Amino acid sequence: MASRVRLVLSHEYTGLPDAVSLLVDTRQCRLLIDTGSGLPASNAALLAALASLGVRSGGLDLVVNTHCHLPNAGGDWLVHERLRTPVAAWHVAARAIELGDPVLTAARDYGARFTPTPVGLPLREEGPLPGCDEARVLYTPGHTPGSITVVYEDPIDGLVAAVGDALGSLRKAWGSSEDEWWRSLHRIKSLEPAVLCTSHSCLRGAEARGFIEAVEAEGPSWLD
Repeated sequence: MASRVRLVLSHEYTGLPDAVSLLVDTRQCRLLIDTGSGLPASNAALLAALASLGVRSGGLDLVVNTHCHLPNAGGDWLVHERLRTPVAAWHVAARAIELGDPVLTAARDYGARFTPTPVGLPLREEGPLPGCDEARVLYTPGHTPGSITVVYEDPIDGLVAAVGDALGSLRKAWGSSEDEWWRSLHRIKSLEPAVLCTSHSCLRGAEARGFIEAVEAEGPSWLD
């Protein structure tokens, strides 16, 4: 996706409800953004992809979740237990991840179980990630109250914004907010990212701009 950013998991690889997972290899740290669904085939694919890039137990400094839904955070337990990696999430999302809440994690929607996982770094402020300050967190709620965007300035390819489902659908049971969704969309648009990674794909340049403009024109969609 960029010179220091690698796509290591997505539904296109596994055929499962896996969000895009990114390995960011900065000068300071190795950061994993989102972990997939935690289903067996997803776990195997994630571990294999990381191993191919030289990441094994102790080889990651931090996992950060864009939000608490199963496709994005369901594999947290695997990375936490197998790779001995601390987990970070916005504090609202952190509570749902630690409880394995079947509604707030959307696990019930996928007919799956979310394995509760300790979140060692519940984030409450925007800014650099602890121990990895080349990557920044922006609070972009709306899809869920705990949605964030992770921003990294790649030295060659420019600004990479991992937004998860911040521009995705809304549901009352998740605590979604249409007003916050619009504010987050405009904030993401103002970043003018060189690379935009949603839960479903990564887009560059004009494609990224076109996607944001199309989402803006369509507006938020409610699932209930």
